[in-house]
Amino acid sequence: MRAAHSASVLVLNKSDIVTPTEYESCRAVIEAFNQRTQPVRSEYGKVDVTSLVDAPLSGHGSLPNPHEVLSSRRWVQNLTSASAATTTPEATFSTFVYERRRPFHPLKLRWFVMHKYHTLHILRSKGFCWLATRNDFQGEWSGAGASLTVDSMCRWYSSVNEQEWVRAGLSASSRAACEKKCLGEHGDRRQELVFIGMEALDEAAITKELDACLVDEEQMEGGADRWASFEDP
Repeated sequence: MRAAHSASVLVLNKSDIVTPTEYESCRAVIEAFNQRTQPVRSEYGKVDVTSLVDAPLSGHGSLPNPHEVLSSRRWVQNLTSASAATTTPEATFSTFVYERRRPFHPLKLRWFVMHKYHTLHILRSKGFCWLATRNDFQGEWSGAGASLTVDSMCRWYSSVNEQEWVRAGLSASSRAACEKKCLGEHGDRRQELVFIGMEALDEAAITKELDACLVDEEQMEGGADRWASFEDP
């Protein structure tokens, strides 16, 4: 799952022990994560080496550009587009983006990760998140199947002063993109998560569970100084 969204070639082994429909469903899942990936069918681990060596060059004339591969990830596209579903003859994928301008409470989020996430039929989830106790740091949310990790990614744009951005050499276009995301006193801090699943993906249920992880209105008014006192496992 994790390799699928950035690989240029993927080998689908043991293709002989599944039905044509099952194989096409697997291929469709991979393409839902990365439209540039070229699946190579294999049985008993037997693969034509030329199909691996030459595949990245096929139709492109050069090796894949890393930036193009990153931007082709379906979760990135869904954060910047209004598309809500991907349909193929073999499988139907539901996609939606969860957006909120309120931080997650760490204890509530841990409970969700441990007890709820794996029950929601999510194939892939990815994006940026805001944790109340780490107010200056952008979280990177990454889920594949039942596995979910939340790591520190970088600082929120609005938590860094002007001089620091100048020293960092952030381009004018990148700064403009960050500034477009800024809203109110909390700037660009936000929840912006894309979820991909099969037909069973329940947007309302996932949204309800995530909303329950947010700090409540009273805690929100307390601000970052109060949030810093929350227990953070």
